[in-house]
Parts: sequence; C-alpha cells; structure tokens
Amino acid sequence: MILEKLTLSNFRQFKGTQQIEFAKEPGGTNATVVFGENGRGKTTIYRALIFCLFGDRRLSQDDDTPQQELQLVNTTVLREAAANTPVSAYVEAEFSANGERHVLRRELRGMLTKEGVLEELGPIRLQITLRSGNTKIIEDPAEVDAIVQKILDRRMKDYFLFDGERIERLTRASGQQRQEIAKGIRCLLNVDALEKAIKVAKRVSDGFEDQVGDQIDVERARLANQLREVDNKITGVKAGLNELADEVEKGIDEKRRLDQLLSEYAEIRHLVEQRQGAEAELASIEQDMQSFLEEMRSHTAKTATLLVMPTVSAVFAGIDQRKKRGEIPPEIRRELIEKILEDHKCICGHEVREGSEAWQHIIAWHEKVGDPAIHDAALDLWRYLSDVMSKRDDICDKAHMLLFQYGNATNKAESVGQKIERLDERIGSSNRQDAKELEEQRTLVELRIRGKEAHRVKLGEELNDLSSTRDRVAIQLEEKDEELRRSNVLVARARLARRIHDVLSSVHTEFTSEIRNLIGQYASEHLRQFIDELGRHSIERVVVDEGYALQVYGPSGDPFLANISSGQRQITSIAFITALARCACGTDSPVLQMPLFMDAPFGRLSSEHRQNLISALPEVCSQWILLATDTEFRRTEARWLRDGGHWGRFVHLRSTMDGSTVVEETSVSDAFAVLSREDEV
Repeated sequence: MILEKLTLSNFRQFKGTQQIEFAKEPGGTNATVVFGENGRGKTTIYRALIFCLFGDRRLSQDDDTPQQELQLVNTTVLREAAANTPVSAYVEAEFSANGERHVLRRELRGMLTKEGVLEELGPIRLQITLRSGNTKIIEDPAEVDAIVQKILDRRMKDYFLFDGERIERLTRASGQQRQEIAKGIRCLLNVDALEKAIKVAKRVSDGFEDQVGDQIDVERARLANQLREVDNKITGVKAGLNELADEVEKGIDEKRRLDQLLSEYAEIRHLVEQRQGAEAELASIEQDMQSFLEEMRSHTAKTATLLVMPTVSAVFAGIDQRKKRGEIPPEIRRELIEKILEDHKCICGHEVREGSEAWQHIIAWHEKVGDPAIHDAALDLWRYLSDVMSKRDDICDKAHMLLFQYGNATNKAESVGQKIERLDERIGSSNRQDAKELEEQRTLVELRIRGKEAHRVKLGEELNDLSSTRDRVAIQLEEKDEELRRSNVLVARARLARRIHDVLSSVHTEFTSEIRNLIGQYASEHLRQFIDELGRHSIERVVVDEGYALQVYGPSGDPFLANISSGQRQITSIAFITALARCACGTDSPVLQMPLFMDAPFGRLSSEHRQNLISALPEVCSQWILLATDTEFRRTEARWLRDGGHWGRFVHLRSTMDGSTVVEETSVSDAFAVLSREDEV
C-alpha cells in the first residue's frame, strides 16, 4: 500500500477541507515531514487514515481517554452551526495497492445538543481503478471492509504509528512488553491462523476419538484417553507458566518502582544502586548456571559411560583378543565347513572320512566358528566400544570442566547473594521510617518473586516430564492404530486427525522459532544501522526469546537490556519494528508496502542516533511519515534528511485564530525558513 493523498473535511482540528500529499517513491523521495506544534493535529492525520480505512474512532493510545474526549467532528464548525443542526465531516484517502488505485471516502455526521455532541457514521464510497483502466465503485460497507482487509489486515494498524511512550514500552521488561511483541508477531505473520487450525484439528481428533471409544479395542481406548489427559495437562501447565511469567514480571516492575523510591533518599541511594548492580550480576550468574546445567543434561548419556568404563574396557579387551586370534571374524565361513561335513570331501578334493583325525579337526573348527550373526554383532560392539574408548578422555575432561564451571558459578552466586543480604540489612536499618517501610515491602515482593520462580521451575520440569510421557504414549497409540488400521475405517480417521494435529503443532513450534530467530537477526542488523558508535560496542544482538520477550545481549553474551539507556531503548524498539515489517513482507520486496508513521520519535535520542535514523529509515520503509515538533526537527535534522536524497514533501500545520489547523505545504528548500536553529530551541 502506497499512500498518495489524504483529504480531511471538518475532521478534528481541521476546519473546512484540507489536503496532504505524501512523498511516494519507495527507495527514492519517500519521506514526508509533517511539522507542527503540540496539539496542531499531527497524530490526527494518522487517526484520520485509520478512520477512513477501518471506521475506527479510537487508537491503541486512547485506552485511558473517555469517549466524550474523542470527538471527531470539528468543534468550531459544530458551534457555528445552529443548535441541533447536523454537520458533515469526511476523510478521503487515495492510495495504490496491488497495481490498482483506490479512492476511499468515509463520512460521519455530528450535532451539538444540550446533552453534548452526538456523532454517527455516514456513507462510505470506494472507487477502484483496475489495471485494465476500468473503474468500479463500491458503496456497500461490508464489501468495502473486505477489500480493505485484504490490502491491510486491521490488526496491523497499531504497528505503524509509534510515539515515544509506545516505543519505550516495547523494551521495558514486563508482561505487557511480551504481550505487545507476541501480538505484533501474530498479527503481521498470521501465526494466529495456524493456532486456530491446531485448535480445529484438536476438536476433530477428539470427536473421532469419542466415536471410537472402547468399542474397537480396550487397550487402544486406554492409550487414547491417556494421551488426551496428558494433552490437557500440558495445556494447563503452559497456561500456568504464562501466568507465572506475568506475575514475576509484575513483581520485578514493583521492585523497580520501590528501588526508585528508595533511591530518592540520599543517605541510602548508594546502597540501593550497589544492590541493583549486585542483583543484575546475580541474574547473569544464574543464567550461566542454567546454561551449564542444560549442557550437563545433554552430556548425561556420554558421562554415564565413565561409571561402567572398567566393564567396557574388559569387554573390549576380550573381543579384541579374539579378533587378533582370527576368531572374529572367522577365517572360513560356517556354511563352507558344514558343506565339507555334508559332502565328506575337502575343498582340495580329498575324501574326509567320519571319525578320522581330519574329521575331528573340522568338527572342532565348526564349533569354534559359531553363529555368524553373533560374530557380526561382536564386531559392531567392538567398533562401538572402540569409539567409546577413544573418546573417554574427552568425555572425562568435558565432565570435569562443566562441574568446575558450575561449581565456580555456584560459589560466585553464593558470594553475590551474601553481598545482597548485607546490603538489604544496611538499607533496612536506615533511620528513616519511610525507607524501612519501603524496604519491608520490597522484601515481601522479593519473597513472592522467588516463590513464583521456584514454582515456575517446578512447572517447567513437570512440562518436560509430560512431554516425554506424551511422546511415549503417542508412539504406543500409533503402533496400536497401525495394527487396527486395515480392519477399521474409524480408527484410521482418528489416527489421521491426530497426526494432522501433531504435525500442525510441530509446524507451529518450528515456524515460531524460525520467525523469532529471523526477527532477531533482522533487528540486530537494523540496530547496527541505527545505533551510535558507543552502542555498537556495548550491544551485540537483539533476541526474541520463547516467551516473546525482547532482549539485547552484549559482546560477552550476557543479557544487557536492563543496562541500556532510554535512547538505546528507543533505537532497539525501532529496530524491532522495522525487522517485524521486513519479516512480514516476505521475499518479494526488501521493504513492507505500508507507510510508517512516527510521532515524536527523537525525544530521547542523541545527535548521532538521530542522524543514523534519518539516514537509514527511508531505506527500510516504502514510505516514512515523520510527525515532528520544532524541538525534534530542526535545521540540522532537515539537512541530514535532505542530503540523504529521500525528503520529498514538507507539510506545515499552522494554527488559526479560532484554534483550528490549516495545512500549508512548503517546498523542501523553503522549509528551512520555518525550522528553528539549534540555539533557538
């Protein structure tokens, strides 16, 4: 979708009819600057577009705003009209999509009454110029909504207007952050459609299982019921883990708030800061410990061979001796010896009489040769044990190293934990009663967090056990169904439905994992483009973890999100958003065909960050619409944008005497006369 023009008539601050044209050459002059003071209607432009496309009167940022404050019809026009006289307003958007040009107009009416302002939606009209040059007009609201939905999923709209607060929220470690990021991934990449398919497949599978019941085979019915029970338990445990994760995040937010309050007391501020540093260090150590534990678990099978190494060595030596003596494999095949005994004739042609000395030697040889299958198995065992013996030292060294690393980390964690306890005591013994109360609250919150974390670990172990049980039962049920499949069509259907569900679940797991990795890769690339030189040395990569939390890592591989500045948080959020858009566009285009609105994005950014964003963003967006005030977009930023060759249009929102806003378009070269110098801000 390429936005060409937006016309507003009596909409919010815009009295009368106002038009805004947008720069629209992807990769070329695709940046539009909408410039104005606070309250002049910059966000209204985006609001007008969303209203025109979807009929929505609220944005995500309006959650805490009362409905009466979200009036869309211009207040001045309403007051100028006679009482109880309707006033018409509309928004018209001109845009191209899929090689076709669209002109969409949505109207509404407002009326000022004694009870306040009443508003209602008016007619809608969509004119489409087809590739053939023919034109068709659609006025049925449902049909228009369906066409717009195909062009732009309405769930995506909130991911293309970013204000400073929302950008900050995306990198704030909290349950809300995970929900925001999970929602973005689901909406843009249609993951929820796959999840719906999984739920449908589960219902179909359960339906077939209910039909089969125990009428076919009692053992099969038992396995099917057991599998269903395990699936239900897994669903419950996963829900519990998500709930615990949210509660832990809330606890961490509460701790952060209490620390902020405690740090306001000058006499203990240094202690609070030391404790925050120690807790961050402890979290990093505990993460290392978890990594060592996981690595030790993965080496359990190999390490277990060390316990039976004496037996392994003895068995290997015995087989090796027989191999050296030529007993394994035998010099002559058993079949040849048996043929000699049967024919009473040697391979050289001489007769071998039964009971003779030669006959006795051949009999002994026959007994010595044994079963060839046993010899083959012995050779396979010899090869396997040989491999085990050759890797014995490596396995031993690895086990010692992991145990040493884990023990070292445990000692560090204990030392840092003791340091935190001493700091807790010093902070809690402050002479200020209010500080003591805050510290007591913090201690209770810390205890709750630890309890939730312990419960989460327990549930995680339970989930692993349940997953193993499910795999085992599913295999048993699959084997039983294979036995019954040929004789019963209903069993075959139940089996097929279950396999479809399992395959879809597997696809979902792999797809979301790949998508998270891809978004992290793209976000890391964009971050290196956007961030300043200092940030490049301190932030190595961006990761979206299994819980959909956004995290950044430093060069040492440690989590670093809690330590980055507010400006770096903004840059990281923008990198994530552009990565999400890049992922959603697939392989057909390097950028998403959707205008990216940014409202006041430079508030906390340094000069180098601003310059990097202004240079790089037009390259990763089909259209960039910058909504900026005079404190954010000055002559310096204007020169950076102009010199990059992407600045196509400059729109100035100017206030009138009656408080309305008028649109004045100025050429890029003349825009500098409107903008402030740095020393004027």
